[in-house]
Amino acid sequence: MTYTKLQTKITIMLVIILTVSIGLNNVIGTYLFQKKYFEVLEEQILVIGQSLKSQLDRIHSLGITDRDLVGFDEQSKEILWKYKEISIIYVVNTDGRVLFKSKNQETSSAVLDVPELLDAVKSSREGIVSYTYQDNPYLGAVIPFLDNNETSYEGSVVVVVESNKINHKLSSLYKYPTLLSLLFFVLSFFLIMLALSSWVTNPLKSMVQHMNEAAAGNLRSYANTTARDEIGQLGRVFNRMLKQISGLLMQTAQTVELEGRYNAEFKQRQDGEKLRHALSSVSSTLDEGEVNERILASLRELVPYTSAALWIQHYDTLTAMITRYDESSSGYKDIEYAESQANEMFNLLQQEEQPIVKEMNRVSFLHLPILIESKVRGMIIAQNHSPYIQSEVGLAFTYTSQVGSYIQNAQLYRQMQRLAATDVLTGIHNRRHFFEQAVRIFQQSVDTFSHLGVIMFDVDHFKGVNDQYGHPVGDLVLASVAGRVSTYLLHDESQTFCRYGGEEFVLLINNTSNESVQALAEQIRRGISDLSFPTSHGDLQVTASLGIAYRNEQAETLEKLLKYADNALYKAKASGRNCVAVADEC
Repeated sequence: MTYTKLQTKITIMLVIILTVSIGLNNVIGTYLFQKKYFEVLEEQILVIGQSLKSQLDRIHSLGITDRDLVGFDEQSKEILWKYKEISIIYVVNTDGRVLFKSKNQETSSAVLDVPELLDAVKSSREGIVSYTYQDNPYLGAVIPFLDNNETSYEGSVVVVVESNKINHKLSSLYKYPTLLSLLFFVLSFFLIMLALSSWVTNPLKSMVQHMNEAAAGNLRSYANTTARDEIGQLGRVFNRMLKQISGLLMQTAQTVELEGRYNAEFKQRQDGEKLRHALSSVSSTLDEGEVNERILASLRELVPYTSAALWIQHYDTLTAMITRYDESSSGYKDIEYAESQANEMFNLLQQEEQPIVKEMNRVSFLHLPILIESKVRGMIIAQNHSPYIQSEVGLAFTYTSQVGSYIQNAQLYRQMQRLAATDVLTGIHNRRHFFEQAVRIFQQSVDTFSHLGVIMFDVDHFKGVNDQYGHPVGDLVLASVAGRVSTYLLHDESQTFCRYGGEEFVLLINNTSNESVQALAEQIRRGISDLSFPTSHGDLQVTASLGIAYRNEQAETLEKLLKYADNALYKAKASGRNCVAVADEC
């Protein structure tokens, strides 16, 4: 009866601990993932809204009426098809009248009937609006746009996302972690029951057997006394009775056995702490370069190596991301030999999905697979002059089995950052990213008293290009202009180049003399005039007008600096176009 109660109590306690731990982990993980997902979603629909606003600006520049938004409607349909989360796209004026609706274009007299969105539209406030419509939650991105004269706000582009669709998508993503948690619960419970059987049932049977042997006259039949419960107490009392008779020899053997178990458990705890520390270091950043660096740095805390290299597969091509070696040894020579065999070993790892240890020329090479989405997508090659023991290989494999998710997270984060900062048509920075960088560069120029110049330019008679040759040719012109100008830049932190809007571009240059800025502007002007575009009406050549402004006492803010550059651009236009003009204030 005592055995049944003890086993039941322990089982209930372990089930409660497992349930609470796994449930709490799922709740916290789900909350953090959902929060991050909605943050990224808000940024994405703002970027989509900006793209639609740019398309609308281009349509307005052509003089097309609000009812004749064919190109805008096509882009809206493409976005709705590509992004299933987006429910509807509006174009409304500042009074809330609907000028365009993606799912029904016969609504020119309708008025936006959502108070939250209507307030944001009337106040021309850009941002994300959360609201409830017909008992359904929604997120709306409001992006105001200016009239043709760019003097006042004419209306707003509104991109609406239904939260229920997002929640439905998230619920499908939660399904797999939940199933994995259930599998872990079942497996853990099974292992716990095995441990419980080993710690309770078997010790009791062993105690009965020892008692029977002692009753039969075998006074050397000692019971296991490592347990701290009632069974252990009974065993210790029984053993004390036998030890009084069996003598000091058996006591010494038992001490040696206990010491070995303690050392093994102590080593296991040490390895677990090292593994937690290593994974914590890798998971504490989303920068892809830092993640790769920390993976190899943390590996050295787990297993010794004189050199190691991290390889990741990109589009079926195996690429060495980072290599670490001890120059005081021959590690760098050994790793070069290992790298020559990289593709062969990677193919073998994809088949085995297990670590591979090779000994060659008295050097031990450890090949560790890295799993991303349950597939071997990378590997680490480590080499050491001492052989790798099985415990080191097992610990290192446990580590590399988990770092793949951190590599994937860093890659996704880098892709999201790049997409959020890039103009879709030209491939250069968009206006939003430009201002983020420009504020930093401007303040750096103020702090270091460095020269700061800005070049603002646009394509001359661009509206005529679109009217005569069509928008595809106009898009090709803008993309080619951006590509040609990019070849003249240094692509470092001292310069930032973006599509400012429509056919207008802006380039901010720090720590460069006024003469160099003017020389670069002239080089850009000549480079654009050298471009040629074959069309059905013959070859097309375009020119550009450029305005330059420099930071000084008059241009003490970024806004004024850009305004002076814009004035210089109009000055170049007035001077006959295809020329470079410097702002009068500079």
